[in-house]
Amino acid sequence: MGKEVMKKTILPMLFLAVWIWFAYNFCMSLGQTEWWKIWMLIGMPYGIHRMCVWLLPKNFDIR
Repeated sequence: MGKEVMKKTILPMLFLAVWIWFAYNFCMSLGQTEWWKIWMLIGMPYGIHRMCVWLLPKNFDIR
């Protein structure tokens, strides 16, 4: 049970925390935060697979 909890909850949360910290530090310029860049960088892991599910459902044509 301990390894399963580690794989499914702790590691993904740790990865997301590091990702958000990296994005925040990357988007600082001249002492100001560029919120548009942060929104794009942090939202990317959440949005890419959902965009494909919502916009291009399986077994449907894109026309």
